[in-house]
Amino acid sequence: MSSSEQVPTLTLDRATALRHFASFRGPTQSLDQFFNTLYRRYDERFIVGAPALAARTRRRVWDPDSAILQDSTLAELEYPIRTGE
Repeated sequence: MSSSEQVPTLTLDRATALRHFASFRGPTQSLDQFFNTLYRRYDERFIVGAPALAARTRRRVWDPDSAILQDSTLAELEYPIRTGE
């Protein structure tokens, strides 16, 4: 391709792009599975693999008994809240 040729581009509006992205399923994983796997690999590398750094690198979670978790506006979130010990 010469420098004077232009590369064709595809322009999508946000709704179309999100619709196509949301319907994408890789050969073995959905988007949710992707993030679960990503978090698991993070834990394996930075928590399990480096216990001396665990205090700095562990993921934060809410106490299951926290009063804030009773707030009705949390039901509007599009993701689960991480709770733990």
